Amino acid sequence: MARPRCSKICAFIAAATLLIFIIAITTLFLTIFNPTQPNFTVQVAGLEIFHFNWTLPYNITLHNTLKAVVTVDNPNYVGLE
Repeated sequence: MARPRCSKICAFIAAATLLIFIIAITTLFLTIFNPTQPNFTVQVAGLEIFHFNWTLPYNITLHNTLKAVVTVDNPNYVGLE
């Protein structure tokens, strides 16, 4: 004869385990796996070297070096890609 009480207890434990698993996955998705955009901020930017050369007939050469200090604020737990 099958044990209906044992079957009910087993079904209750399985349902409770499934409910806890669903709650844990939902919590992880809403906190850790919810990515937000990182914030890029340019602190200082300027031209370090600027060379302009103009020769005839119509040969224009421009060389410059841009120097910038950029900070990144990443609120995510996962790094930048």
